[in-house]
Amino acid sequence: MWAILSGIEGNIAAYEAVLADIKRQRIPVEGLYILGDSAIR
Repeated sequence: MWAILSGIEGNIAAYEAVLADIKRQRIPVEGLYILGDSAIR
């Protein structure tokens, strides 16, 4: 299964929330793809 993220736009809290939700649901993700802007410092 792949996780495809879009619209993160530098929002680290949103990115971390998505990763936490994937982990909580115990979804076996083989690939993580981010579409668009993902600039996070």
